Amino acid sequence: MIYDLIVVGGGPSGIFAAINFKGKKILLLEAENKLGKKLLVSAAGQCNITNDGD
Repeated sequence: MIYDLIVVGGGPSGIFAAINFKGKKILLLEAENKLGKKLLVSAAGQCNITNDGD
């Protein structure tokens, strides 16, 4: 199959990128068994738990 966009990573940024290409054939690749897993554990999407910066 031919895709217009292939997104590697089903985190918040990957999901957002895929949503913004409506009407296109998109393949969203994620290693985990669930999309947006980090988003669900990060205080309702209000913070980034993988960032150690200020």
